[in-house]
Amino acid sequence: MIAIHRGTNAALSQVCRRAAVNQLISRNDDLEAEKYGLIEENDALAAENAKLRLEVAEQAKQLSTMRCA
Repeated sequence: MIAIHRGTNAALSQVCRRAAVNQLISRNDDLEAEKYGLIEENDALAAENAKLRLEVAEQAKQLSTMRCA
């Protein structure tokens, strides 16, 4: 067998691939954190929406009672 020197190009290529993978992992982590933040915000808005719907329903009920009187 003849030994083949892979040298600097292979090492540089490996470093570049590792840097790209690390960058993608970091970006994925950022997006995951943003996603969970948006899910929490959505849940809070859904709860507020439900509360406001109940308020509107109560006001509509009071208004219909006032019209009948």
